[in-house]
Amino acid sequence: MRRIPRPGARSAVTTPAPAARARNTSTATALTPERALIEDVRVARAHRGHKIGHRLLEWAISEARRRHCRLIELFVHETRSSARRFYSQLGLKDSHRGMRLPLE
Repeated sequence: MRRIPRPGARSAVTTPAPAARARNTSTATALTPERALIEDVRVARAHRGHKIGHRLLEWAISEARRRHCRLIELFVHETRSSARRFYSQLGLKDSHRGMRLPLE
């Protein structure tokens, strides 16, 4: 994993090493010193079933703890039942529904 500072922001984006990005991605963005956001977790279909997603999430949770975050938020579309089940197995709980406004 490598950390990429966002210019002019208090947060950073963390991504897998370049060799892993072609197959698997995860982005963990620290929003504030107390809150972390996990987004864009993807494992290529051919690589599923090998605990890659589990390791990505474990790393992100560990990193949030290391940064002394008190809360982790993860956004997943309500129609992705298998992803929601996966996140539940890691201890994440449903908390609220999101809203969005496309600007394109």
